[in-house]
Amino acid sequence: MALPRRATATGLAFLTLSTFIALTSELLPVGLIPEIARDAGVAEGTAGLTVSVFAVCVAVLAVPLARATDHLPRKALLVATVACYALSDLIVASTPHFGVILVGRAVGGVGHALFYSVVTSYTARLVSPDLVGRAMSVVFAGASVGGILGVPIATAIGVATSWRTAFVVMAIAAALLALGIAVALPRVSEGVDETPATVSQRAWWRAGLYAVGAVNALVFVGHHFVYTYVTSILRLAGITSDRVSAVLFALGLVSALGLVAAGALVDRRPRLGALLHTGVMAASLAALAALLAAGLDVPALVVVAVWNIAFAGIGTFMMTAAIRTGVTSPGVAGAFINSTSNVGITIGSATGGVALAAVGPALLPVGGAAVLVAALVVVIVARQGFPARPHRELSLNTTGSIRAILPSRRDRPRPLRRGRTR
Repeated sequence: MALPRRATATGLAFLTLSTFIALTSELLPVGLIPEIARDAGVAEGTAGLTVSVFAVCVAVLAVPLARATDHLPRKALLVATVACYALSDLIVASTPHFGVILVGRAVGGVGHALFYSVVTSYTARLVSPDLVGRAMSVVFAGASVGGILGVPIATAIGVATSWRTAFVVMAIAAALLALGIAVALPRVSEGVDETPATVSQRAWWRAGLYAVGAVNALVFVGHHFVYTYVTSILRLAGITSDRVSAVLFALGLVSALGLVAAGALVDRRPRLGALLHTGVMAASLAALAALLAAGLDVPALVVVAVWNIAFAGIGTFMMTAAIRTGVTSPGVAGAFINSTSNVGITIGSATGGVALAAVGPALLPVGGAAVLVAALVVVIVARQGFPARPHRELSLNTTGSIRAILPSRRDRPRPLRRGRTR
């Protein structure tokens, strides 16, 4: 099933660009909420619905859409989902009515609900099964870069010119990427030993897929319980308002270390990696609460960095674990993880807001740490959800490099089967 090295590299590059556009489009309103609220004539809290509507669409629709489209060609679906981002951003940029803005964001949410199932499925078909985890770490690096560079750059454009300009720029970028995917992304054949998308609930329980989803949801609840209000925490640690953006940018840069760590562990010791990253997050938040109480600002910032580094690699472990359970197709597994992530984001940010109003920012890390400890317990108990190997025996390439993902030059690619491609 191996593709030529150049085709595999091209495929990984386009998928990485896709996750960059997806994450940037998803979080684009975050830095522009005041401008959107002022222009639309609504309160800032109401303008925050531009994020909530998007997340709710993903949480509700991800798995149903993945199941409904699992038999359709992957490439066409990927083009359609990326085009949804372009259409969404154009609708948002072109209307003065807040209700229509929300409709535009919902269009993006529907595309995003399907996006990660397609990307996960495509990635799983570009490389051999024993290298899926490493390939996932490469592809999802695009999402991390979107958070590190995409969102701050788009926010800067919106602040310097108009928030609508930022959405237009993103729409153009998404449209160009959709065109590039249609022209240059290599096609992949039908999955080998593909597991049917529709299986019994009991099978998902036995295989541990529900356990993986529970861990993922808990991690995102614990993280966003605190991170949604990280600006307040940074100010408590002595960071003035004019320096918050620079600190967040620096945190984004150092979080890339988490992706490197995840790439080194995910194919060989996935359960250990999940334990380490979740445990480090919990310990970091507990330490952060203690340091804030003691007024130790600099150590608190260091701990914030460690917390974000650990979180950066979580997505790779969760996606890979879900696929390795072997109980459903890679597309549905990816959709399930995408859905539980957005459930976690929604619950974490909402409950964190209530806690912030009740007890202030200093105690938020305590609540986040408690939720992460619960996630850690699930990883420890539900061993079947984090298998050391994929569901069929494979020889592992343990070089740990991106080059190892690509097939050897000596590997002669098999021709695609006649008929439908994915």
